Amino acid sequence: MQYLVYLAVTVNLTDLLLALLILCGAAALVALAVLLIRAAQTVKETHNLLKENKIALTDTIQQLPDLLEKVDAIVEDVSLITEQAGDTIPAILEDVEVVSGAAADVVDTVGSATIGIVDSVQSFFSRKSKRKSSRSTIQQVIAAVNAVKRISAILKKVGGKKKANKKTKKGKKDKKTFF
Repeated sequence: MQYLVYLAVTVNLTDLLLALLILCGAAALVALAVLLIRAAQTVKETHNLLKENKIALTDTIQQLPDLLEKVDAIVEDVSLITEQAGDTIPAILEDVEVVSGAAADVVDTVGSATIGIVDSVQSFFSRKSKRKSSRSTIQQVIAAVNAVKRISAILKKVGGKKKANKKTKKGKKDKKTFF
């Protein structure tokens, strides 16, 4: 005898979603377990590394206060250098400008004096000078001497500033100066 069996399997949608949710939860728990195991291994390796280098780390940490004091001294020196450079650079630029102007005057005066001397010599020998300078030779020589005097005064002024700075360096032992 044969019996026909008709079996019908019905699955509710909620049961299907619940089964999928359980599978996702299990996968998340496995991933979390793997993550925690790796984190524990990393912490263990870090602990071993710190344990091996404990002496070197202790020495380094003990040297930090001295190192910070040296860095503070260096920062103070750099601050002092920049402050002094800010004070002296404009004066140096002014002196350079004055010296270059005086040198230009000397070159101009020497050129004029040379032209005057050449004109005088030429007029002496030819009795008829083709070119005459606008100033006499004596005036040109006086102008050259005055220009040289200005340059020497400027150089003395600059040299006096350097000597004054050296004297203040010796007098002030607690404050450093670099310029």
